[in-house]
Amino acid sequence: MADAISLLYRLVSCATDELNSAHIDDANIPEATRNADGFDRHFISKEATKMLRSMLQDIVPTERITTSFKTYLLEVAIRSHSKLQGNRELLDVASSLRTVVIRGAYVLRRHLIESSFGVSFTVRTTG
Repeated sequence: MADAISLLYRLVSCATDELNSAHIDDANIPEATRNADGFDRHFISKEATKMLRSMLQDIVPTERITTSFKTYLLEVAIRSHSKLQGNRELLDVASSLRTVVIRGAYVLRRHLIESSFGVSFTVRTTG
């Protein structure tokens, strides 16, 4: 289990490294690439937010992972969002991460309530 936790810490570290290095110098990107249809200079950073989202959604409900690691994962996402929010050029990445943080916080809170009180939530849809 310790190896699995180490791997999870490494995955979180890789994702946050990509988020924190989201600023791209245009000089490092060939002009043809920059001008290509659909080019997104923040593609890798946005994919890193998706990875964090997936980790939050998959890890939080798991009983085998400690609450402290789950909390750590959410804290990392919140800290990364705060850093990105301060850079106007990275607002699209911050927006993507904000969604991850909100969903992650909801899932973690729901999990903690369910495990503490033995209750289960159901999602209702209208329409």
